[in-house]
Amino acid sequence: MTLVCQGDVPGNRFLDGRTADGMVGLAPNTNPPFSGTRRQVGIPFGDDNQTVPVDR
Repeated sequence: MTLVCQGDVPGNRFLDGRTADGMVGLAPNTNPPFSGTRRQVGIPFGDDNQTVPVDR
């Protein structure tokens, strides 16, 4: 899953979570090196967490 800014101001649109430094920012696209623009969604059900594959 990707999260995209729907605003009308020109600029970067894709939410980019940077786990190395705990920061977030906006990236121009979802291509490398912006690996933080892809999300994997987990659906918690007790101890059996289910995950939804990341879109590619």
